[in-house]
Amino acid sequence: MNVYSGTALQAIARDAQNHYPLECCGIIDSHGLIHEAENIAEKKTQQFRISGGWFQRQQREHGIAAIYHSHCDRLAFPSAADMNGLVLPELPYIVASVIHGVCKHIGIFKLITRGSKQVFEPTKWWENNAV
Repeated sequence: MNVYSGTALQAIARDAQNHYPLECCGIIDSHGLIHEAENIAEKKTQQFRISGGWFQRQQREHGIAAIYHSHCDRLAFPSAADMNGLVLPELPYIVASVIHGVCKHIGIFKLITRGSKQVFEPTKWWENNAV
C-alpha cells in the first residue's frame, strides 16, 4: 500500500486548506483513502488531538496505514507536542504545512532511534504544484 500516492496527499492538502486556520487531522487507511477526524484539541490553531474511540474504530474497520495532520503558518515538521502525542510510532507520520490558507508542502516522516534519542526522519517531501 502506497500512503505516498499523489491522490492521498492532494486530499490531505485540501483537508488542511479547508480547516485553516485550524489544524486538521485524520488517517490514511490500508487502501490509501483518507478519513478526516474531528480535531478535539483545546487549541485547534496550534495542536491536534484525535478521539481514542474514533481512532480505534478506524483501526478496526479500515486499518491505519498513516496518520496526518496540518500545521498552520508553520513548517511541515513534527513538533515536540507531536512527538509526545504519538500513538502508533511504527506508522508514517504526515504533516501538511498551510501558510496563509495555502498548503504547498507535505512532509512524510518515520520515527527512528538515533543513539539514545527518538527522532522523526523525513522520508518524502511533496510539493503542491497545483496552487
